Amino acid sequence: MTIDEWKELGDTLQTTSSKFSTLYPALQKIMPDLKGKDVLDAGCGDGYGVMWLRGLGAKIIGIDIAEKNIEACKQRDPIGKYLVMDVRKLALKERFDYVLSSMVLLCFHDKQEMTKAITKMSSYLKKDGRLIITTVHPAFDTINENMESLTRKPLNAYSYAESGLEIKYQHKTKLFSFINFHWRIEDYSDSISEAGLVIERVVEPLPIPGSEKTDKGLYEARRQYPPYIIFVCKKSNFHAS
Repeated sequence: MTIDEWKELGDTLQTTSSKFSTLYPALQKIMPDLKGKDVLDAGCGDGYGVMWLRGLGAKIIGIDIAEKNIEACKQRDPIGKYLVMDVRKLALKERFDYVLSSMVLLCFHDKQEMTKAITKMSSYLKKDGRLIITTVHPAFDTINENMESLTRKPLNAYSYAESGLEIKYQHKTKLFSFINFHWRIEDYSDSISEAGLVIERVVEPLPIPGSEKTDKGLYEARRQYPPYIIFVCKKSNFHAS
């Protein structure tokens, strides 16, 4: 959603079933040993990711641009460290083994702003750190079958090739909607490269076995149309020195 929409609506959105059954299991495989690791959750939303990562042993900070989100996180998780901050304007003393950016890049309608955000986040990595970017899979970002509580459709005629296309999300039961921006895999790759990073790995997570017991139709749809794509990025040799 746009940054203004997120500031207004952010604390009304909760961690969804697709993250529990699909995204978080994949992230745990990417970050298998978090004990004692320094992690930044850049765009922490409702704070679930911060609490989950801390439970796996990480030393974790959560930031979000929405002040009401951070206030809700502090109430929900009093022992957590949460800060109001824009990923494009980070001001932190720490450096991190992992910076996790989940769904943040969908807010940007300008590719240069996306590159700016990636550049700033990567500047807080340790020498051998990883920036992990999670976003809606652009090949399936108009598919509704793999969505639990939202529907979505492009505001204009859909074309995968149309970078920056506005996709409208509408909640099925609550009276709110918001806009995400469609970016191609190539767009993400370009911005990552322009930020001085290389893509170490691309993951297209599928729902874990057993999650079909909750909703078989949703499970099958998420296998047919993967809801997420994850880019695991590291500093290039040129920038790592």
